[in-house]
Amino acid sequence: MAYRCQYERMIYFMESQIRPLKNKDFFTVVEMLMKVKGAIGTQLRNLKAEEKPATPESSTEEAGKATEERGKKVIGTILEILYAEVKDDLISWFADLCQVTPEDYMELPLETTVDVVESLVDASFFTRAWGLFNKITNSGAGFFGKSS
Repeated sequence: MAYRCQYERMIYFMESQIRPLKNKDFFTVVEMLMKVKGAIGTQLRNLKAEEKPATPESSTEEAGKATEERGKKVIGTILEILYAEVKDDLISWFADLCQVTPEDYMELPLETTVDVVESLVDASFFTRAWGLFNKITNSGAGFFGKSS
């Protein structure tokens, strides 16, 4: 995408929204996770170990907020590892979310990546994924495997 000037690029970004998450995003993320499964598995097990069990006095609202916070920690941890290990894949995915090429994505304003990450952190998908991860690990099944 060619921009006539820096101002046009900023207007494009300000008017564009990150597209809704789709099934293809799930598989894109899984593919990246599989490339770094040992590191992510270790970090997610550490996050799970840090969890405080709900007490009988905990309200549903408190439990919901705790789950949401854990979901935010999960996406932050995953993005940190993905950046360190599969940066090009991550850039391609973020570009796709913004509906631009990776080259055009890299030319967007600096705030773009912060906005993408904020949108992903706010997505309920990751909170639900954390719940699924807990069910899988509590059942003894292992998607992420043991770290070597």
